[in-house]
Amino acid sequence: MWKFLWLVLVIAAWLAWLRNNSMSSARFLYESVKSNPKTHEWLRQNVSGNRINDLVAIRQRFGLSLRYAKELLDEFQARR
Repeated sequence: MWKFLWLVLVIAAWLAWLRNNSMSSARFLYESVKSNPKTHEWLRQNVSGNRINDLVAIRQRFGLSLRYAKELLDEFQARR
């Protein structure tokens, strides 16, 4: 019985470590969108200056969460 509990504890710790050390799928999508030159071209052509409309457009175009759409827009505006 103790071996089983020990095994469960080890597996749970390993899964927690994997979850914390791996890039989430949302973060991975954001990083791939951010590094794509076509993204910057699209942003130059389509960012209007209206923050809400820009965030909606970015989320629809790239499928990003609100958090990562904000990061992308803020980074783009900082470089402008």
